[in-house]
Amino acid sequence: MNVIIDTNVIIDHLHGVPEATTYLNAIEDGTLNGLVSIITVIELLVAPRLTLEKKKAIEELLSIFAEQVPVDARIARRAAALLATYRPSCGLDLADDLIAATALVSDAVLVTRNEKHFNYITGLITVNLVKNPLPAPSGGWVKLAYTTVPPWRARNPKVDKLPGLPREGRQEVSLAVVVAFVFSTTVGMTVTILAYYFFGMRQLNPEILFS
Repeated sequence: MNVIIDTNVIIDHLHGVPEATTYLNAIEDGTLNGLVSIITVIELLVAPRLTLEKKKAIEELLSIFAEQVPVDARIARRAAALLATYRPSCGLDLADDLIAATALVSDAVLVTRNEKHFNYITGLITVNLVKNPLPAPSGGWVKLAYTTVPPWRARNPKVDKLPGLPREGRQEVSLAVVVAFVFSTTVGMTVTILAYYFFGMRQLNPEILFS
């Protein structure tokens, strides 16, 4: 089964939420065919105070996915249709819009903690990782290569005392940063982001990764 993993699931894993880790374990051992949107990659790597060590750890975690799905022409057009339909009535934002469009075009189930951001989208199947946890096999899942407790936390007790991530809030980030990043990857994605910018789309708000 194809699954798209939302950004908040990876963030929950980084904070030791067992339900999130179970889904990522299932992807790593091949039980699920895991995909991740390039939007999630942006949201993870734009985190404040991202050291080289943290960036390397995130890249290692992203390597378990079968594909980091770029925004191609099909996804761009599907996202445009979703935005036109759901932005006025439901406040669908750009990041969620592109992730939802990626799931629909990829014929994948979207695994998320914030199902309320997506459950009004016709045709999109969402799974709440807390309400619908995966049952662990009797032998247990294969241990995830990227430990539940990030190595920088394990080696630095002071970091463990810092407050956890906000569960809902997303830190503001300039759309210009996103456009610059996207330009270096795919032209199609750049055109998509710029189009939304000129349509008056609000800023992309990635979740805070590290407090």
